[in-house]
Amino acid sequence: MKEDQVTQFGRYELTERLAIGGMAELFRAVMTGSSGFRKTVAIKVILPKLGQHDKFREMFHQEGRLMAALHHRNLVQIYDIGEINDELFMCIEFMLLIVDMDHIVFSLLFDKNAVFCCL
Repeated sequence: MKEDQVTQFGRYELTERLAIGGMAELFRAVMTGSSGFRKTVAIKVILPKLGQHDKFREMFHQEGRLMAALHHRNLVQIYDIGEINDELFMCIEFMLLIVDMDHIVFSLLFDKNAVFCCL
């Protein structure tokens, strides 16, 4: 995906690649619907090489079911899970998080109870 390029992905418009890792790409996207409905979401697309493995596919679907069962203010919500053009994806709540890295590093170094997790 090129900068300033919108890519259609099913009912989602992928507007920006946020990250790419060993398992998936993460995009900022817009979920579209009837009557002009639009909502900013995040789309996690599993890399094709992993999506071909039955065991990985099952684990991915288990992750989606687990996320759907959990509700907490510190967890993003899942809106959709499925497959588009043979690519596994998950649609989750988009949260813009601005982090003070100095504070996190300090906490991790000096607070044995500190836990930091991100997608």
